[in-house]
Amino acid sequence: MKDVHQEATEIVQSMQKTSTQSIPASRKTTYQCVSCQDTGYLGWKTPHAGYPVKECAFCECEKGQKTLDYWKLQSIKTQQKQLDSIFSNAGIPAHFRGFTIESMVERCAKDPGKKEAIATVRSFIENGYVEDSMSKRYKNGLVLSGDFGRGKTGLLTPALRSMLESGKSGLWIETYDFISEIQSGYEDGSSLKRLEAAQRADVILLDDFGDKSRTNAESDDRRRIIYQLINYRHNNGLPMLITSNLTAAEMSMQFGQRTVERIIESCAWVKVGGDNLRLF
Repeated sequence: MKDVHQEATEIVQSMQKTSTQSIPASRKTTYQCVSCQDTGYLGWKTPHAGYPVKECAFCECEKGQKTLDYWKLQSIKTQQKQLDSIFSNAGIPAHFRGFTIESMVERCAKDPGKKEAIATVRSFIENGYVEDSMSKRYKNGLVLSGDFGRGKTGLLTPALRSMLESGKSGLWIETYDFISEIQSGYEDGSSLKRLEAAQRADVILLDDFGDKSRTNAESDDRRRIIYQLINYRHNNGLPMLITSNLTAAEMSMQFGQRTVERIIESCAWVKVGGDNLRLF
């Protein structure tokens, strides 16, 4: 006596045989690739249906490989648009969004004045911390100091980029614009929200910290704004990336010793020399 499974199998086979016999040869579809039936896909998961490319099975035929190449390119374009949006929301200027450590290495390959800075930034990107050459301690922040045009911002921006790409929150901050925004928000109450965003971001890049042409101290209010930002991040172990034309002594004169002491405790300090990249 046949079991239910055997009967069901025989019925399906009979239906397939009848279906095949009933189709005239002239009407049968001929495929260049019988594996994918010229769709380029093996299986039902496709990018058209919203599945990631890595979850879809592509045929090894010519159509399948062309389809795979197409969707890989679309995936790259989509990812780049997402990154551009992330970089824009973080405040990275358009000019610097494409900077990577590889592009800076290529640009500065023959400039020994930037060798230490490049190695230090690369270490930060790879490990999330760097060894301070002076204190021999590991720190999760970095200051690049040096004259105008030495590539400090171009070198540090890739470090910020890498953390944003890994899913961290971050802000690219032009120091004096930030101070002005805080001061202009006193009346409408927006100052606190702006300050807290900078204090609590996973990582910040403070660009152009200090004014080389200044010969006197910043006002008490401007000092207080910067101290509140630096002190909060120092106390909570949050990374700071800083570019400056100033020495530590010049920073102390402008922003106060206690602010600079917290920067030194949190950040490795590297001097950037060599060529003026703005002239090339």
